[in-house]
Formats: sequence, structure tokens, C-alpha cells
Amino acid sequence: MNRRHGRGCIVLKFKATLTTLLILLSTQFATSASADDRQEKWDLAWRTLYEENRPLKAIGDLDSLMKTGWIHTNTFAQFYAFTGNLIETEFLAHAYLAEDIVDPPIELICEAYMRIPATEAIMDVARNAKLVMMNENHYSPLHRAFASQVIGVLRPIGFSLFGAETFSEVVAERSDRLTSPTLDLGVYSAEPMFGDLIRHAIAQGYVLFPYEQTAAQLVDGVDENTRRAVREQSQAANIKRVIDDNADKLVFIYGTHIRKTPGNGSNTMMAYRLQQLTGIEPISIDQTGGTPSSARRYQTPLYRGVERCGKLDYPVALRKRDGTYLARDGYDITIFFPHTNYSIGGRPDWLISIGGRAFLSLRLQPAAQQTLVRIFVRDEADDAVAIDHVLAPPESDRVTVALPKGHYRAVREWPDGTQNDLGELTID
Repeated sequence: MNRRHGRGCIVLKFKATLTTLLILLSTQFATSASADDRQEKWDLAWRTLYEENRPLKAIGDLDSLMKTGWIHTNTFAQFYAFTGNLIETEFLAHAYLAEDIVDPPIELICEAYMRIPATEAIMDVARNAKLVMMNENHYSPLHRAFASQVIGVLRPIGFSLFGAETFSEVVAERSDRLTSPTLDLGVYSAEPMFGDLIRHAIAQGYVLFPYEQTAAQLVDGVDENTRRAVREQSQAANIKRVIDDNADKLVFIYGTHIRKTPGNGSNTMMAYRLQQLTGIEPISIDQTGGTPSSARRYQTPLYRGVERCGKLDYPVALRKRDGTYLARDGYDITIFFPHTNYSIGGRPDWLISIGGRAFLSLRLQPAAQQTLVRIFVRDEADDAVAIDHVLAPPESDRVTVALPKGHYRAVREWPDGTQNDLGELTID
């Protein structure tokens, strides 16, 4: 049965969103290749990933571009995260950092702070807010798993609108008809954990909306700083329009431009600009500053300072005696996560503790090539975002999948994009 949604002009609108992203990422390209060449190669990757739903093949194409210097390792990491291999993703994301530069940890008086469970602290700061924002690293499924918890605690206190930086204009077209995450809803939302964030939002009755700069808001013939400033202002204007049209609604924003302090020109982010446009001060939640890494040099000085005050066992915020929370400059609260354990099948333990999933070992026929095991919700459309991806190394005879309760179908993708069914699964 073909369960694909009708696409038509919706495909063109999503493609325009990807074109916008390509231009916005232009400074991350490692060479000075022409825009036409970049567009042609990214168009190929776009068709493979978002139209043909063959992520392993698309990742292989992008990998070859990275190795020849066409795209930055950090850009590639944002897409490599789709494979579920998060150890390699982290390495790629930080490969550009200097080996010998490590800022000293921030000195904290540990006794001056009380550790509060993260979702409890977020409810505390958000209770009287009109607008709550939270950031992410685009290569971090952990942040998306935690965002699923956050929208769960915000919904009962009145939040009902959910905007994400990655959402395409397709979301606005279908916001009242969405039943599951599909590949055309956004760029990063095709990653399984982001797709599941959308599932949670739909199930809880959120109305989704895009706010990224549109193709019509792009400007030509300007320098990079001006282009960035226009993007920040465009995002702010797009969110203001939603707020103005929904004066009685509470809004949750999920993206990366949420620092509230003014900067210099293009360094003044969307959150500050939005406050200037609306007079509404958002609550700004920082995940990125409190996320650990497998390598000390990748961690923020703030995280290393907090870690000196004792081991973290679950996500927390640090409350001061005056009731405010420890945070990086420009944010209201920073969330601190424990280190990740990959001892079970190479999968992160937060899939259980934060993602609410169970691990299941799945047998495979060993193959000479690397393959991608993909798990889909059984009754969702053919263009739905998978709920889990696991990269199987050559000669692997099993992989560990991570799933919540439900009924699923399993697929195995080969490097050339060929896919074959592995049958159905049920998690009770």
C-alpha cells in the first residue's frame, strides 16, 4: 500500500527551505567552490535523503563531499547524526577545534547552589512566561529527547504553540492535519529523535509553526555579517507575526538563536531582536552549555566547573539562594546533563533515562558492507521519519535498537540505497 502524502507545490516549498539553509551554511564550506556547484551537489543529497528516503546513501554522498573539502566537518556531523552513530558524530562536530586549547573551568562555590531536577526547574521559570525558548546543537539527538520531556511539562501549564527553526513552510500548510512526522517538515527534523519530538508534540495537541527566514526574505549582494543579521531579524519578525495572531496563546520556540543579550551587528541574536519587537522577554533555556562530551576539551568551562561540584546522575539545573538559576550569559537557565554511557550495543544510555525507550537486540545476517537498520512506526506513511536508526558495521550479526512501547516495521538500507524489509517488531 502506498501511504505517501500528496506533495506537489509542498515539495517546492520544502526545497526552498533547503536552498535557504545551503546559503546560510555557506560560511561552513571549506573551499571556495561556486554556488552553482554547491547547489547541484546538495540537490543530489536532498533528493536522496528527503525525496527517496535513503539516508545511508545520502550520508555516503555527503561524506565524499566532506573528504574532498566541499563541506565542513561540523556541517557533515549535523547529517551524520541521522545514522545513530553518535560517538562518530561528536568527533566530526568537534574536529575543527584546536587540540591544545582548553579554557580553564569556571570556579564555583558549590555550596551556593542547589541541584534541581531539570524539568522541575523549567516549570519554575516558565510558569508565568508568555514565551519560552530552548536551544540545541544540530548534531545532538540528546537535546531533542530532552525537548520531548520539556514540551510535556509545558503543555499542562498552557503552552500550545510550538515553533522550530528547522520547520519548513510545509508545516504551516499542514499544521491542522499533521498526524506524524514526515520528511518534508524540515531539514533536521528528518533525524529520528527530532521526528519523535514532533510525534510527542502532535499527540499533546501542540500547533506547529515555522519561523526560519524564508527564501523571500533572503538578500543578495551583501556581506556575510549583513546576511546573518537579516536572518536573525527575519526569524524575529516571523515569530512576532505568530504571537500577534495568537495573543492569548503561550509559545515554545526550539532553535539555536536564543541568547538574549545584544551583540555587535550580526551577533545580536533573534531572541534579543524579538524582545525589542514585541516587548516580551522570553525565558531562554540553554542546553548546549551544559552538555558533556567524551573529550574534556570539548566541554564548556561552565560544565567543567559544575562537574567539580560532584557527579551528575540526571539532568539538573543549579538554583541560587535568590531563586534564580546558574546560566551562561544571555540565558535564564542552563541544563546540565550527565555523561553518556555507550556500553550497551554502542547506544547512549539517555535513550532509556530521558528518551523512555527500551533496548532490544536485533539479529542480522552478516554483510561485508556497512548497513543502516531503520525502524518505523508500523502504521505511519511511507514518507514518515524513522523512529530509530542504527548503523551496523561490516560483519555485524546483531544491532541494538531503542524503542518505546508500540508496533514497528524494520528495514535495512545498503550503501547503494537499496532497502529490504526485516519484518515487524512489537515492544510491550
